[in-house]
Amino acid sequence: MLHRNRSMLANPQGREIIHGSIEYVRMSDIKKVIQKPEQIPFVKRYPYRNEEEYRVICESKRKVARPSLNLPRTAIRKVTINQFLPREIFELIKQKIEVQWNVPVNQSTIIKNTTWINHMNKL
Repeated sequence: MLHRNRSMLANPQGREIIHGSIEYVRMSDIKKVIQKPEQIPFVKRYPYRNEEEYRVICESKRKVARPSLNLPRTAIRKVTINQFLPREIFELIKQKIEVQWNVPVNQSTIIKNTTWINHMNKL
């Protein structure tokens, strides 16, 4: 999660960066609000609305062992790690980030919400 000053984003060479504010959607509204696959990275369930998240996604056509963005440490308020990362590896990464950056780290739980997942799979 980034602070509101997004002018700090720099585009790394050879990578495409997409970024934008997150739209928070009630489960009862997902069919009418989320209509295109391109929306998926920028929507979240309504209970998380207080996060006011701004998401940055760095894509690359080549395999990158350690992608990097030139973001100042002060721009990062929270880190959320992919839910598919094995728990043991997540715990190692979490510990390192929390110690070095002093920001909270959690692991996504979106795959546990079948209504959300079923709708996204239909897009």
